[in-house]
Amino acid sequence: MGVQRYSASLTAERPLRHETRVAFSLLQENPEWGAVRHQIWEQNLFQARTQRTLTTYLQQIGRRVRVLDNFLQQAYLTGTYSDQNALLLYTFTRVYRLPREFLAEVVRYSWQSRRTSVSLADLRGFISGKAEQDAVVAGWSPRTRVNVQQVLGNFFVECQILVPQGAERWGITPLTVSPALRAYVAQSDRYADFLAVILNA
Repeated sequence: MGVQRYSASLTAERPLRHETRVAFSLLQENPEWGAVRHQIWEQNLFQARTQRTLTTYLQQIGRRVRVLDNFLQQAYLTGTYSDQNALLLYTFTRVYRLPREFLAEVVRYSWQSRRTSVSLADLRGFISGKAEQDAVVAGWSPRTRVNVQQVLGNFFVECQILVPQGAERWGITPLTVSPALRAYVAQSDRYADFLAVILNA
């Protein structure tokens, strides 16, 4: 399998906490995503205003279903708010290369270097650096780069691993998860990187 390509489609990503809960709840009753997806579509269980929005939401939730097994879906439903944040952040970084590398190369590196915050300049520099290394990122328009920056920052803030400190800086806050969730990912080869992603390893 080749290296995952960068994608600007991440600009459509949102935490979708309620929609994720709806889908995972249905999957506890019927583990077939195709059937659950059909039910959500037919009954508009996400209460989306347009079919286009519903399609986008279903695509996002479908990617999360592929990342998280039944135990972790259940953990989202029954766990703490911090558990939910950790699971949402994890799926975002598993689905998309850019946030995964931003977390590893900027947020985690800064934390391990005893820096307690990152700045908008760090984020801009990170994306500029990727543009120098990769033709896909280099081809993004200035508007797309700004959108990517905004989504990355907003998603990390909404998952509370970054906390705003003024207009252009965020404090780094490792996520603490419940003992059952921590124990599960700690013994799982599939999720061996989970605790590192939330800065809790």
